Amino acid sequence: MKDRNVWLWIRDTFTDVAIELRSQPAKTVLLIAAVALSVGALVASVGISNSSARQIDGELAASTVRRVNVELSAGYINSAVPAPSRLAQESDESKRDHTEALGAPAAQGETPSAQVRLWPDDAIDKVAAIDTVDDVGLELMLGSSSAPISRAVLADTPLNLDVVGMTSGVLGANGLRTLGASQRWLDDSFPIAFLGERAANSLGIPVTMEPQGLSLVVGSQEYSVAGFITGDNAYAGRVVIPYSMAVQLAGSDATATMAVLTSPGAGSQVARTIRQVIMPQAPQSLSASQVISAEGSRSSVATQMAAQAAWIGAFLIVLAALLIANSMVVAVNARTVEIGVRRALGSSKWKVATVFWLEGGLIGFLGGLVGSTIGTWVILGVAIASGWTAVLTPLWIALGPLLGFAVGMIASAYPALRATRIQPAIAVRTN
Repeated sequence: MKDRNVWLWIRDTFTDVAIELRSQPAKTVLLIAAVALSVGALVASVGISNSSARQIDGELAASTVRRVNVELSAGYINSAVPAPSRLAQESDESKRDHTEALGAPAAQGETPSAQVRLWPDDAIDKVAAIDTVDDVGLELMLGSSSAPISRAVLADTPLNLDVVGMTSGVLGANGLRTLGASQRWLDDSFPIAFLGERAANSLGIPVTMEPQGLSLVVGSQEYSVAGFITGDNAYAGRVVIPYSMAVQLAGSDATATMAVLTSPGAGSQVARTIRQVIMPQAPQSLSASQVISAEGSRSSVATQMAAQAAWIGAFLIVLAALLIANSMVVAVNARTVEIGVRRALGSSKWKVATVFWLEGGLIGFLGGLVGSTIGTWVILGVAIASGWTAVLTPLWIALGPLLGFAVGMIASAYPALRATRIQPAIAVRTN
């Protein structure tokens, strides 16, 4: 009998709630819509942030494992390059023998004693033959002191610009292209130069597709301006000349660096084997940079984006809770006589409060269910439009209705408590 009474009470309570919700359909729909938008915004914002964070994570992971830098080890340079005083005492013949012993003949048109070549001539070809290497090039930084820059029209203006020699593969490894002549000119030994945009401005040279008749002097050699490296990048304030010309100016390639761009995910493997590929007889003569992991940055991106999305969603949910609470307070005031009659007929305070609690919880549950559905479709739509892989978190989607129910219950707490404080005798006399 007791169990039957409980089930009857539950049925009657739900019936009362259903009658109240149907009696004011506009209010019910608006409250459900408010909760749906709030929960949907939370689910969608978290899902979109997770999808974008996954995309950023993938791009960071790919970029951080694609770059490999290779340099000659300090020990090899110190043992291979004689001290300046010793070089001054050596004969041209002995210097020629020393350079040839290092595996690199003198450049064309240059006396053998003028250069010390430590990098093998076929170093770039060997690395380019690796299947997982997309671009490779050699770069030699000269600085502004070893290769001063001047122009006749700017004779009185000091130019403090860095000069760097490189092969075309360095630009490819950095994802850069030239405006004007082909960057392949950097692989030859012609006196041509490519200018970064800031360097061109400092030299008073306009950035155009056809910089014909423009030149500058690097050291004592006149160089024709062949093109430009556009954009804000590491070479924006530098003058770029062919690698072979830079070696002639420096007299040695000891400080040259090899830049390698690998296929996504192949950086670690290339970094482990590239020394044996370049110098199989003495791999210890080279040092390959370890692949720098951005795990911390990647994790930070995902965490911060999720936190920001959660704060936005929480703010919207608070607004929805306030709307429900306000509506329920109005409902309590409007149903004062009804509440008084219930109490006069023997309903306890707890039973009266349960009606309002259940009403708010049901509105929140329905709003959360609709919101989770809307949020899921928004995540899929944004991911498709952006070309991302949608990241759907089943837990967040399942929590939508439960979160809406909790919001409705919390929002109804004060109105329900207010209803329990209504005195039956006073309520039935209220107009």
